[in-house]
Amino acid sequence: MSSQTIDLDLAGLTPEQQVARLKEQYVLLRGRNAVMRARADALPVRQYISLLERGYRVTLERERESFTLVLRPDGSTPRLGLRGAHSVVSHSDGRVYTNTTENRIAVIDGSTRRVIKHVSTGDDPSHLELSHDGQRLYVANSGSNNVTIIDTTSDEVLATASTGRRLYFLALRPMETRFICRAERIDR
Repeated sequence: MSSQTIDLDLAGLTPEQQVARLKEQYVLLRGRNAVMRARADALPVRQYISLLERGYRVTLERERESFTLVLRPDGSTPRLGLRGAHSVVSHSDGRVYTNTTENRIAVIDGSTRRVIKHVSTGDDPSHLELSHDGQRLYVANSGSNNVTIIDTTSDEVLATASTGRRLYFLALRPMETRFICRAERIDR
């Protein structure tokens, strides 16, 4: 049985709208041996990780100046109702770290695109920053007002450091003795 190819144009939609559109089409095409090709202007990393973590069979292809998410509904086992990633960093050894659902990050093997493990963080992990030497991963947790520090050799939590209220972003200083974070001022 030959597969049917469905082309979608997701340009101009937000990442959330793109994922919603892909999920709608997934439901319609399940059991039809179809392949869905969805074009997006910008690199859809967040959408890709979100679908991958949920169990969809998805690949990412570059076509000239745009990118295409290729989704194969048959053979996928999605876990519906989960939100997806919005911060991704790549380790030099090929592992990919991304914030995900349930107050944790996913460690993904970049070559096989499989989740190796999940590491618990604080509430609502919102930004990831890899140390300059790649030995530590810093996770800004905006819901619990702290930073989770992870040892990337073992992918285990080393420590948690308190920060200001509603932490959104962090960056490392060149000497790595301190990190800089952006949070809401407490005295307002």
